[in-house]
Amino acid sequence: MYKQDIFNNWDLIPDILNRNHLEKPILEIFLKIQDIELLNCPILIFNYSSIFKNKDLTCEHKIFIDLNSKTLLDSFNYSSSYMEIIASKKYFNLMCTERWQNVSLSLRAKIVLKPNQFNNDLYLFLFSDISNIRNNFISTKEKVKDRIIVKSKNGKCFKVDK
Repeated sequence: MYKQDIFNNWDLIPDILNRNHLEKPILEIFLKIQDIELLNCPILIFNYSSIFKNKDLTCEHKIFIDLNSKTLLDSFNYSSSYMEIIASKKYFNLMCTERWQNVSLSLRAKIVLKPNQFNNDLYLFLFSDISNIRNNFISTKEKVKDRIIVKSKNGKCFKVDK
């Protein structure tokens, strides 16, 4: 339910997707970060069927993105770690023209993450603008020179970036 005088634009977006238009920014990002080493990233899956099916290993309704090798895969067997974003064609259609982080804030996607572990490189890929993604990766991977030791209430010590 929308507040009075607030128009729901979501209903006006066509529920269609040109897969090539979605793959284009992915490939552009790969070019910008081609020399940056990414390790242990889960396979990222854009599933535009709106249904999670880990038995569907084909790319008929999915885009399999290997960030480690910076390639699009033809299939994925779900045996290694992955993050699958499951939404309508409309959602991914928006990703072709809007900032990905803004689309994600619509909260109109389901996410399956196996195992449920944080991966900074994956989130940098998803939420950085193409214009600054390279700098985001480089600055994140720089060795921090200044570290401090923080002591927790129970006496454990942790080194953290200053």
